[in-house]
Amino acid sequence: MKKIITLCFFVFAIAFGSQNAFAQDNVFKEKAYQKTEQLKRTVKFSADQREQVVAVLTKYYKYASREASTPEIAEQRLTKISKYVDERLKEILTEEQFQAFKKAKLD
Repeated sequence: MKKIITLCFFVFAIAFGSQNAFAQDNVFKEKAYQKTEQLKRTVKFSADQREQVVAVLTKYYKYASREASTPEIAEQRLTKISKYVDERLKEILTEEQFQAFKKAKLD
């Protein structure tokens, strides 16, 4: 009986934990969609480019939101993810679109 109760507890804990992870992912994706819609006014990208930009920005917000043990680590992490975003967007956008993106800053 103890084993069944323990098993039920672990199944419940895993299910609850994965719901929380999905909820956080949705927050980052929603923030990325909002920023993409803002950028769409100045950058003017296609629907395909839009989805790729959302994916890149979702990763940006997810990675940038992680807690760091020191301010130096946080700054290094932000520099690293900003470089990633720039590299990916250079591949996705045209040169004109990328320059328009650089003028509009991420928050």
